[in-house]
Amino acid sequence: MLPSSVAERLDRLAPDQRAAATAPPGPVLCVAPAGSGKTTTLVARISWLVATGADPARITAVTFNKRAADEMASRVDAALEPLGLPAGAVRVKTFHALGREILADGGERVDPLLDREAVLRDMWPDITRGAVRQLDDAFSRLKLEVGVTAREVATDPEPGPIARAFLAYESALEDAGGLDFDDLVARSVRLLEARPPLLRRWRAKCHDLLVDEMQDVDRSQLRLALLLAAPANRIFAVGDDDQTLGINCHEGPSSRGLTVFPTGHTTAAGGTQPTRRRSSASTSLSGVVAGVTRTRGTTKRLVQVSRATGIPIGGLLVAPGFWGAAGSSITAIRSSWHAARRRRPGCP
Repeated sequence: MLPSSVAERLDRLAPDQRAAATAPPGPVLCVAPAGSGKTTTLVARISWLVATGADPARITAVTFNKRAADEMASRVDAALEPLGLPAGAVRVKTFHALGREILADGGERVDPLLDREAVLRDMWPDITRGAVRQLDDAFSRLKLEVGVTAREVATDPEPGPIARAFLAYESALEDAGGLDFDDLVARSVRLLEARPPLLRRWRAKCHDLLVDEMQDVDRSQLRLALLLAAPANRIFAVGDDDQTLGINCHEGPSSRGLTVFPTGHTTAAGGTQPTRRRSSASTSLSGVVAGVTRTRGTTKRLVQVSRATGIPIGGLLVAPGFWGAAGSSITAIRSSWHAARRRRPGCP
């Protein structure tokens, strides 16, 4: 029998929200519009997990920015207080704070954290504001979307201006003995992949992983989440596809959030297994680097993934098995969230 505080919290949810909060452990993706109670459902999920036996120390919730993380932490603490748990019993972090903690745990330096614009202006005092924005965007795409390092870019026999600027910038970071904001996620992914004992330790801490505002995550953050959630894939994600698809409905997929599901293959379970795409050091990166400022990348939009399985987009999409867990199927739960969904004119 559930504790009264948890039972009452679940009773306040709409039927589809409750179904999501109490879905069987495994990969669950909830898609609904702003103001429909996604974070409320995520908090209810955490309280339900704890009430049904999950170890709070093995639950991690992540979101996109510090303000959202602070708000979520406050709500989670309030939900767990009636269960006798102290504040901070469940780890709530931004992706960058989580990456920083992973790097520190692995003995890697996490300071100084350098401001990219300040470094660029120190390197090129006369650089324009527009050039700073262009390089900032290009460097983030190289680090987070393409997933390459300076060493890999340096293998390009004919580097273009973006590649040369990137190499100079990375050299400046190394000379300063620091790292930038993007490195907190990008380096933590590489570190986990290179050190199996560290990965096992963090998978234990993220035995149940919850992701809020999934539409805001980039490819490296998604990769980090999936890496930590494997192999059990007890990952629960919520997001708003309107905030993604509404940006650009007809000019190709965005590189953000719910759209950042790499092209994969369909499994026997009917789900989609992500494949990791990284440029090999043995392959010329000139095309990738040259195109990084003008392409959104080759990703599948959620609407494409969902249609491939025969499930229409709309309302709350609960997808156990979405990432290929054997024996699972995709289930669409509609009703109150579906009725609340807002569409942009002209969007599919």
